[in-house]
Amino acid sequence: MTYEWIFIGLGAICLGIIIYIFTVALRKKSNKDATIALDGVIGEKCTVVEKIDSSAGCGQVKINGQSWSARAVDDNTVYDIGQTLRVVAIEGAKLICKK
Repeated sequence: MTYEWIFIGLGAICLGIIIYIFTVALRKKSNKDATIALDGVIGEKCTVVEKIDSSAGCGQVKINGQSWSARAVDDNTVYDIGQTLRVVAIEGAKLICKK
């Protein structure tokens, strides 16, 4: 009777370890996919939806149906709404764009 509880306890511990390993593996895989998707934005065309003025620290573009904060490569450049730009880099959560 005591051996049954030992086997049940060991089985529960093993099941917990297996679930933990799969959870960690899936989390690492999803983070890797997000990084790849974000890198895929570089080189894509985007449309200015809020005037980009890097000196004022404002601006947004739309790419693949999603809005992103954006700034120009050159701090002195201003892009107006409706202009089509190309993403050249990503800094944090901002897309760096140029014409």
